Amino acid sequence: MEATERRVWRDSWEPAITEDSDRGREVRQRVARLADSEQLKMIGIELGYRYADSPLVLPSSSDPDAADLDRFDYVPSAAPGARLPHVWCGDGTAMHDHLGWGYALIVVGDWPVDGLQQLVDAFAERAVPFEVVGVRASAARSVYEADLVLVRPDLHVAWRGDHLPEDLRGLVAVVTRH
Repeated sequence: MEATERRVWRDSWEPAITEDSDRGREVRQRVARLADSEQLKMIGIELGYRYADSPLVLPSSSDPDAADLDRFDYVPSAAPGARLPHVWCGDGTAMHDHLGWGYALIVVGDWPVDGLQQLVDAFAERAVPFEVVGVRASAARSVYEADLVLVRPDLHVAWRGDHLPEDLRGLVAVVTRH
């Protein structure tokens, strides 16, 4: 069902869905059938949610435009503003289990990272909780599409790239809104 068809169909049943009538029961059954058939696709509505225009993220020119994303198909993305996708770590644990309650820089692959201490210092200057989490899993690089992923406390990606930007204080100022 195309987006326009879904919208027209939804507008036709929305008022009736709560009715205690034959029409209401028919609409609820049809919606249930649709949800069952589209369940795996509709997961993108929740998991694919993205703060595309948030002032708390720094997108790059290579990141997809959120308006271009089909909300009914979930494709894991670590584009700035997206919720950090699940990745299994090399030890069999989930990446999300390694993240604390503050900001985190996920480092995929090799160390050291140029500028890492300056980034740690920039967060410390603002008294913002920050940690560095390393992961050695090939899936992480393919899903995150970058060697470095800065994650906010709400588990949305604030920034990603293969090298830290030159202005680390500016990065911290934007993502923490300080």
